[in-house]
Amino acid sequence: MKAIISLLICVLLLTVLWADDTPMGLIRGKVIDEDGIGLQYVNVVFFQGDTRVTGAQSDNNGRFSIKIPAGSYLASLRCIGLEQIDSLVVTVVSGDTTTLPSTTMHRIGLNDDFWGYPSGKLIVHVKDKMGRSLENVLVVCSPGKQEETYENKTNADGLLKFKLRTPLQQRTPLSMSIRFHLDGYETVKLKKVIVKGQETTRLEVTLKKTRKTN
Repeated sequence: MKAIISLLICVLLLTVLWADDTPMGLIRGKVIDEDGIGLQYVNVVFFQGDTRVTGAQSDNNGRFSIKIPAGSYLASLRCIGLEQIDSLVVTVVSGDTTTLPSTTMHRIGLNDDFWGYPSGKLIVHVKDKMGRSLENVLVVCSPGKQEETYENKTNADGLLKFKLRTPLQQRTPLSMSIRFHLDGYETVKLKKVIVKGQETTRLEVTLKKTRKTN
């Protein structure tokens, strides 16, 4: 019995030592949509031939990173509602970080219109005076008293996308007021921002730090 236990311990130690000696590298990447916004919950799987080696999932900014043995791989990107990508070839060098270019995934089988009425996209990029993107900026869009209010926060790239529908009773562009708020910065308010159906409106907004009072 003692001999069997000793043998098992030796096998375990050898396995650990072998794993520690395996040359490893790091892969980093980002998955975006057609508008350049990071996509969350994309499954990124790395294959050698038909063998699945490992995988990762993109975060709320579309980024992913994973340690993987050195070698060449074929990456597969999959997410419900998006076109699958299976032709991404990746080479990993031991001890190095391989940074992949941003990969664009396209939506399939979805209609951007609401009940036959055209919807528009509003994409905002919020930055500071130095041009650095600001994360977690609260953006509140108010189309009018009779329409719903949209709000969300910018991602790590300072980006945020809204999909907005025109009023059901009329096929007219939306005239919106938009507020940008982040603690430590002056709140910015924009009025009469026009968003047209089936078009994309882009806004670049700069926030200034709040002045300190003695």
